[in-house]
Amino acid sequence: MLRWGPWQDGLALLGHVPEVVGSTVAIVGDVRSGGLAAFAAGAARVRADLATPGGAALALSHAACRALPGASAAALFGEDAFGRRIWFYHHIRGDLAPEARRFWDARERAIRLGLCAAGDFERRLARVAGIWRLGVGQNRARVQAHAVSRAWGRGADVRAEGLTKRSAWRTALARGRAPGLTVALHGGAKTGELAAGLGPADVVWLGDRLDVDPEPSWTALAPIAVGWTARKGTPVVPAGWQLEPVEVVDDSPLVRGAFVLRRTGG
Repeated sequence: MLRWGPWQDGLALLGHVPEVVGSTVAIVGDVRSGGLAAFAAGAARVRADLATPGGAALALSHAACRALPGASAAALFGEDAFGRRIWFYHHIRGDLAPEARRFWDARERAIRLGLCAAGDFERRLARVAGIWRLGVGQNRARVQAHAVSRAWGRGADVRAEGLTKRSAWRTALARGRAPGLTVALHGGAKTGELAAGLGPADVVWLGDRLDVDPEPSWTALAPIAVGWTARKGTPVVPAGWQLEPVEVVDDSPLVRGAFVLRRTGG
């Protein structure tokens, strides 16, 4: 579910396709990240095969956004202490389709670790907790600030001037929030519809589908397709389609190429 990193990478890619807003998006590959990205981008309806691990993850994420307030859904996504995540799941499990409910009932540990974070929040918080043993005297705040920045792996500028223990913790937690729920995603999934099964759409999200299966069976679903690849070079473009390469963000090392395909033929 986390193969390509946070779904925000997918959102950045869908930003190159204004037709997504208010449209129907069919999710063919990288189902969970693509579905969440589509909702955050403003899609009115998302269609996907929900009888897969990625589909079950998308269904649970969608149900959380629809049934829970932002802070509670964010906790389930992995942005808070793990103790309440199972409680939130049991609060919304009745909203899931039977197959998705069976999938998650057998995998509650994955929920406990956070749908987006996979335990990352707790691990990083533990690393920050050890920071307070670093540094002495007047250099303590500066050492702590740089250690916080390294702990989150963001390479961000954490200024130490006037830093207190309380403000350092606030900075650490703000920079360490798991890449899970945002206001745009919560609002988009709350109002957007999730439909089981593929069908006619305005845009197709391919994800890494062309790496896994180059068979262009998806070409009949929509006139626009969006995806990415871990391979060097450009993907194979089906006949009657035009390729629009998209620049890849630097913090996605597994993604070597991103693209938008538009149908040109009849």
